[in-house]
Amino acid sequence: MRLFTLIIYFVCATTSVFSQTLTKKQEANIRKTISSQFGEEAAKYPLNLGTSNFCILNKDTFFNPSGYNYLFKLSSDTLIRIDHSVFHGNNGRRFLFSWKNKIYTLGGYGFFTTNNNLTYFNFQTNEWCYEPVNGETPKSILGLTFKRGDTVFTFNNFKVGNNAEQDEPDYSANKLDLNKMSWSICQPINDIPFLKGEAYYGNDFVFFHAKSTSLLISPSENKYLKLNNDGYGLSVNSFINRINKNTVEFSSQNNLGKTSIFLLNLDSVWVKEKANTIDLVFAPKETENNNSWLKLIVVIAIIMVIVTIGFLSYKRKLLLNANSQIKDSENKIDSPSKIIIEELPIQTEIIENLINSSKNVLTTDELDYILKIGHLEQDSRKLRRHRLLSEIQKKHPTLITRIKDVADRRRFLYKVETKV
Repeated sequence: MRLFTLIIYFVCATTSVFSQTLTKKQEANIRKTISSQFGEEAAKYPLNLGTSNFCILNKDTFFNPSGYNYLFKLSSDTLIRIDHSVFHGNNGRRFLFSWKNKIYTLGGYGFFTTNNNLTYFNFQTNEWCYEPVNGETPKSILGLTFKRGDTVFTFNNFKVGNNAEQDEPDYSANKLDLNKMSWSICQPINDIPFLKGEAYYGNDFVFFHAKSTSLLISPSENKYLKLNNDGYGLSVNSFINRINKNTVEFSSQNNLGKTSIFLLNLDSVWVKEKANTIDLVFAPKETENNNSWLKLIVVIAIIMVIVTIGFLSYKRKLLLNANSQIKDSENKIDSPSKIIIEELPIQTEIIENLINSSKNVLTTDELDYILKIGHLEQDSRKLRRHRLLSEIQKKHPTLITRIKDVADRRRFLYKVETKV
């Protein structure tokens, strides 16, 4: 009896900590939460995508659907929503990870913007907050990202053109030192051509699914494989349904519209292709080979300084001869008139976005997005919001007013009068 109890305990403990699939009850409750705010279409969003959604922190399992700020704590067959978020949709395909008792998201796409934000979940306020970073931050993070130890690596990123212009690829590689919260640029990984695809995360591997060639990465070994999609039954019509541990489930449609489902075991692929694995090298942007060039640049700079000093000495003599003429002309110049400093007008784009808003009542986060201050920290956002609203009310007194939230009297909403 005691042995049976220990076995049951071990199975339950393993399932609660390492499971990467929702129970039917958990999935139904999550879809109900999403539908209440975004309708039935959003509720069809794929949920069981491995560590793209699931995050382990201090032996607790958390679930965050990509593109939303919902955060659920999973336990057995139940779940508890712990976030207070009302602003969603700005970080689709973000990278989710945990580090030092915090849950983080990095990058993503939403509201026609490819962002490079690093955010963490504050368990005291139950809100997502921006994490300050320094160094050379990538302009946009929407590509292949993974964490190894205390470092996050990212490459194959691009900025979405939103069908108005071409997508803008970033051919460099970048890494984030989590201890220093500092970004640095690395040289492009020459063995990997730029691929535009989507990254999926199992227990031990990152699977980057592109059109013809996909990549399989083992962060723990810091190695990768190039996979020919045709050789593994993948095509441009293959879509990922779910991930459980290191097994990926695909569905594909043939020319007749018939759908077939097949599984790709990443463990088996890695073992089979072990001899073809390649080291991932993230070399610094400036290597020791550049030292000779640096020395040459220093010598040229010194020569230019000497030449410049000689030229300035000669020019000074010429200027001394012209000083008397300059003084005479200065005596004839009238005193300058008073300069009128006009206050810069509020950007017409903000006014137009408020007037053309599809909603006549905005939350604070939705207003901050329109005011283009969502990237600031909380105190800075509050001060900037107050100043911008004051400027708007000078021009359009009735355009926007602050009202109490009926559902929560502690919060304020903003009513927009579109007829101004």
